[in-house]
Amino acid sequence: MGVKNNIIRSLLEFDTTVIRVPGDYPFMDEASEYDGIFLSNGPGDPALYSDTISQVKKALRKNIPLFGICLGNQLLALAAGAKTYKLPY
Repeated sequence: MGVKNNIIRSLLEFDTTVIRVPGDYPFMDEASEYDGIFLSNGPGDPALYSDTISQVKKALRKNIPLFGICLGNQLLALAAGAKTYKLPY
């Protein structure tokens, strides 16, 4: 959704494998197993990311650890049933 390169560099400082995919990629529709999923920051209205929200819901049902920054956290909240709204500023 718009991850900054420094976030990826920071994740790679640990013993991790990072697989970077576009925001609309169907990551839960493949046979891969994930130790965790990071939902990046990015622009736009989180409610418009319906495909991503659907994928996050699948990850939640499988109890895969998820974490997000900014937009990613809003997508996680929407997938869990919360509502979001745009602030006036």
